[in-house]
Amino acid sequence: MSSMRVFYSGWEECEAGHFFGPAIRHHYLMHIILKGRGFYQASGHTYTLGKGQAFLIYPEEITYYQADKKEPWIYAWVSFDGPDVEKLLDQTCFRMNRYVSPAIIRDRDVKKIQDLLSAFHQHDSNPIDLEGCFYRVLALFYGETEKGTQQYERRYYEKAVEYIEQNYGYPLKIGDLAGYVGIDRTYLYKIFMEFAKCAPKQYLQQFRLKEAMGMLSEGKFSVTEAAYSCGFHDAAAFCHVMKKKTGMTPLEFQASQTMYK
Repeated sequence: MSSMRVFYSGWEECEAGHFFGPAIRHHYLMHIILKGRGFYQASGHTYTLGKGQAFLIYPEEITYYQADKKEPWIYAWVSFDGPDVEKLLDQTCFRMNRYVSPAIIRDRDVKKIQDLLSAFHQHDSNPIDLEGCFYRVLALFYGETEKGTQQYERRYYEKAVEYIEQNYGYPLKIGDLAGYVGIDRTYLYKIFMEFAKCAPKQYLQQFRLKEAMGMLSEGKFSVTEAAYSCGFHDAAAFCHVMKKKTGMTPLEFQASQTMYK
C-alpha cells in the first residue's frame, strides 16, 4: 500500500482580493505561488507571500488566505496525506511544522508542477506516475542542508533588519515583522538569537535607542521629538530605556554632548 496519496490538484488565477476561509481542511494542502502576491493566516500568524514561495495548510487547522488586491496571485495546489507525510515534510523546508517556504521555486521548476496537474487530471491516470510526479514537486522543497538553512536564515534575518530600519518609527509589532518575513514568531526569535544574540524585540528597542541618541547628539531635537520620531510611546518610555541601557538620562546625554562641542 502506498505511503502517500494525492487527493486533488489544481491551478487558479485568482481575482483581486479572492479569499478562502476561515476554514479547515481534512488533509495537507500545499499552495505554490507562481505569480503575484497575497497573505496567509495560520496559528495566529499572518504571512505575506509572493512568487516562488509556497504555503502549507495542516489538517484540521483553521486557516485563511487572500490574494493581493493589486497583484493577485496565481497558484497551483495539491492535497495529500498518508502515514509517512510527517517524516517526508521533516526533510523539507516545512520541517518543525513550518507554514511557509522561502522563495525557492524557479521558472524552470514549473514544468514539474504542470506534470503533476496533468497526471492528476488524466482520465486513466497511473497512480504510480501520479505519486512520482508528486514526489518530484515535493523534492523542490527538499534537502535544506545545514549550510543551505543558514543561507535562508541569513536572508530572513537581513529582511527583518531592513524592515526594522525602515519602520522603527511606527508602532511596529514583532508579529507584523514575522509576517512580513514570512515565518512564525518562534522561528524569527531563533534566527535573531543566532545572528544578533538577542530577541527581535530587544533588537528593535536597541535600534530605536541608537537612532534617538543620534538625534539628540545633533543638538537640534528635544527629548520628546527624538522619542516619538524613533517609535517610543512617549518621552518617559525613552528615558526609562536609555537610563537602563546607558546609565544616563536623555538630558544628561545631551549635556555631555554639548560639553565636547
